[in-house]
Amino acid sequence: MQQGKLVRLDYLRLPVIYNDRILGYAPCDATPEVCLQIDALGLKFNRMVAANQALYDVMAKDVESGVAATKQGELIVDLADPSDQPTIGKDWIVQTEEPTKGTNEFGASITVATVQFVRFASEGDAPRVQFRGN
Repeated sequence: MQQGKLVRLDYLRLPVIYNDRILGYAPCDATPEVCLQIDALGLKFNRMVAANQALYDVMAKDVESGVAATKQGELIVDLADPSDQPTIGKDWIVQTEEPTKGTNEFGASITVATVQFVRFASEGDAPRVQFRGN
């Protein structure tokens, strides 16, 4: 994704994949809180990796496995103010940034897609963009 681009992130729809290809996006028809409990959202909060960086798991349902949503990648969300951590219930407006480089728990080098949380989306904002992590 192009760096510095503002996009509307729709995490309320769960990517559906088959043979490593996205077939579409399944909306969760319950409340966002229920969708979170049943792992039916495209993003799932993992942990804070720094005072101003939240790590999210990018989730998807793989048609071949037939199981519930599983982790497909990760996304780091930079926060201008750590108290402004995005919550569920509304799409987010984010700005794409350079990927973040680091190491995983095994010491291997990794690169994680990174965005800056700007604000919650409103009716007049750009169309939704579903995101598939790294």
